[in-house]
Amino acid sequence: LYNAKLPIRSEGYDWKGVLPGNSSKVVWTEYLPYEELPQVLNPTSGFIQNCNNTPFITTTGDNNPNREKYSDTFGIESRMSNRALRALELFGKDQSISAKEFEQYKYDMRYSDESYMSQFVNRVISLSDKFEDDQLMEGVDILKSWDKNTNFENKHASLPIISFGWFMEISPDLVPDEQLIESFTFGVKYLYNHYGRLDVIWGNVNRLIRGSLNLGIAGGPDVSHAVYGLPTEEGYLKGYAGDAFLMLVEWGKDGQVSSQSIHQYGSNTQHESSPHYSDQARLFVNRNMKPVWLTLQVIKENVERVYSPSEWK
Repeated sequence: LYNAKLPIRSEGYDWKGVLPGNSSKVVWTEYLPYEELPQVLNPTSGFIQNCNNTPFITTTGDNNPNREKYSDTFGIESRMSNRALRALELFGKDQSISAKEFEQYKYDMRYSDESYMSQFVNRVISLSDKFEDDQLMEGVDILKSWDKNTNFENKHASLPIISFGWFMEISPDLVPDEQLIESFTFGVKYLYNHYGRLDVIWGNVNRLIRGSLNLGIAGGPDVSHAVYGLPTEEGYLKGYAGDAFLMLVEWGKDGQVSSQSIHQYGSNTQHESSPHYSDQARLFVNRNMKPVWLTLQVIKENVERVYSPSEWK
């Protein structure tokens, strides 16, 4: 379900811009009914996904909502994120997905050839005949060698992500060549200034930081294993968004439910003195999860402390 309150607006106006204040035609009073919202129920493909992308491409096959039924005045996005593209490429091509494969797909670390990232990389390569700087030309060779993966040991991921990671939410049509080249130049100079080279291992640059912990992590902006980082003066990207609390739930054929979860830091996010302030971080960067205890007996077997609220200090 595309869970939105979509106002029914008059046609003929640019609802993204300034509207005339002297006409009652721009006053809307009704919403599109729930039954008419974009939605998919039990598609023949066997799966649905949404990764901040258009609801009109929710699955593969013919069961997607019909785009032609919805006016542009609703403002429904048309964007396909890389995560959505990869979900379709992975889940859409696998007719029988095991629990292990499902987890692998969740931690996918590749950019689709159709992604914004790939478009930015290809554009800079196509513009490189204008470059006169040797370091920029070396950077172009890095872009040409990159396999679009963001695994820890990847030596070609640092430059494109530092250069173009800013633009993952922006249509390439809205990023002029000058801005793209400027950002690419920043990425080249950033790596050279801090490492003296461009082929820097991605896990040495991409970091999860919590208190005194400073851990290398795979993944990147708008990949399924999402990690968004900001450049620091120390020469690494400090993660600030992306994957956080994750939970996988499996319903067995016998009706039993099992679950695993992980948090990027720990279960006590407010108190740095707590042992649980960052005790899940190492598991997180290694893409490991912990069991979720679902029965009272198992909880008792693993309890750390039993107390009444009046006893808490």
